[in-house]
Amino acid sequence: MKYMHFNSSCSYAGLANMLALQNYDTEDYKIALEMGLPYFIRYDINSNYYQAGAMLQSKEWFELYLKPRGFRYIEKVYSKDQLITNLRSGMMFGIQATLNSKHAIVFIKEEQGIYSFLNNKWEESSEEEYIYLKASELLEKVPENIAVGYIERCNAEDIDVLSYYEETVTTWRKLQKELQLFTSTIQSSEELRESMNRLFRPLLVDTLAMMGLLNNEQMVSSLKWLQDEYLKAVKKNESVILANEFDCTKFNEVIDKIIDMVYLEKEKI
Repeated sequence: MKYMHFNSSCSYAGLANMLALQNYDTEDYKIALEMGLPYFIRYDINSNYYQAGAMLQSKEWFELYLKPRGFRYIEKVYSKDQLITNLRSGMMFGIQATLNSKHAIVFIKEEQGIYSFLNNKWEESSEEEYIYLKASELLEKVPENIAVGYIERCNAEDIDVLSYYEETVTTWRKLQKELQLFTSTIQSSEELRESMNRLFRPLLVDTLAMMGLLNNEQMVSSLKWLQDEYLKAVKKNESVILANEFDCTKFNEVIDKIIDMVYLEKEKI
């Protein structure tokens, strides 16, 4: 059983579990470090969201790790009605864990109408390592159309990651400018709450976790300070100018440092 070692890493722990079923031993944090995940960020023009760290979870990102090691990630979309008949051992997909969160699980087997899944969880969590569901219970936890993935062996293939680093620098600069504007103008309590996942999570949650993986204590300390100050302002539940609440130039400073780190990694290619 492979466990979660960083925030929101259930899909990366799931990837490690899927590889274990292929007799390939690794861990979620090893996958993240070896594929360069701590440095990457992407802007999704359709959702207007920024995504970093463990939120970068799809075939495209998984294959940055998989293809050089002789694996590929097959991703298919099924309707809810098709899911049960198309399940195969080693498939990963997300179920609705709570009203506002999803959780990645890996299918193992069906026995007497009970479907067994690996629960990609923290090792110290009191949750069970396996989730057992009847077909009806499973279908209650998935959307009408669901993306499922599995791993196949293939010829090893080098991936050109240069474009990912170039995109990352451009995206960090874009987020930096947007944060400057947002923190310097008055925002309602509703706008502050809406900004949490769209603007601030990529830096103050997901990148914070990535800096922890890199053992960069200085960056972890700076990001935790910004996280604390930002949450204090949000909890006031009133309109505020964030730059009047705390030193928002720290956002520029940490993003500049991240970009410097990205350039250093890019030079190693």
